[in-house]
Amino acid sequence: MTEKENKEKNILIVYAHPEPTSFTGILKNQAVEFFTQQGHSVAVSDLYEMNWNAVANRTDFTKEVKGFFKLQLEQRQNTLIEEIKIEQAKVEKANLVIFIFPLWRLRLPAILKGWFDRVFSKACSQNQKITTPWSYQWPKLYNNGTFKEKKALLCVTTPEEKVVFSERGLFGNISKITYPLTHGCLYFCGFNILPPIYHYSINNEESQEKSLKAWGEKLEKAIDETPIEFNKLTDYGEGGLTEGKKTDFERIGEYL
Repeated sequence: MTEKENKEKNILIVYAHPEPTSFTGILKNQAVEFFTQQGHSVAVSDLYEMNWNAVANRTDFTKEVKGFFKLQLEQRQNTLIEEIKIEQAKVEKANLVIFIFPLWRLRLPAILKGWFDRVFSKACSQNQKITTPWSYQWPKLYNNGTFKEKKALLCVTTPEEKVVFSERGLFGNISKITYPLTHGCLYFCGFNILPPIYHYSINNEESQEKSLKAWGEKLEKAIDETPIEFNKLTDYGEGGLTEGKKTDFERIGEYL
């Protein structure tokens, strides 16, 4: 492998905003342009452009599901339809996955939640046998997870001011709001979580300029940036409790 090949990375951008010309869309375009110019391979899953189906159900499988429907059990049969396997292949290939989306009613867009429900399945995407899961299975969780060699980054936009997302603000700490995604989904499956970047007051031109500058600086260091040091599985004792250390919920709260 040449030095150039060794430096090239596969970047997956999962983008969820219905308006391509929105500020969120501008941030997505900036990321695509930056990594492309740096010589990296960039794939984009534009969920609204793809008209992504956010509902996980019987139609996710190539074989008819008869009787009682249990989603996780079906996901382990390797009968997922092609559109889901395509997204899984993108994740498998990526060294860094960036999620770019607006915060709506203190939640991620439903279409993105549906992407996780359908793509991050407890399933083996290539093997017919029910042995190795595609994304998670005890004890392949957290630092021992399937995606422990990959990094993940959240890029989140909101029209609200930063102060309302502070620890004592009206809406509360924004990193604790996104904790179910960073920790409950991504780190759960093994991803190394980079400190998230939040873009506040995005309807304000001055704030937009600051956000674009901050985003450019974030992109510059993203590939080599040190992930958040969450607790490891071995840090938890009997009953799943950790003692003498910060909880991961406390750790994530430091990133505003």
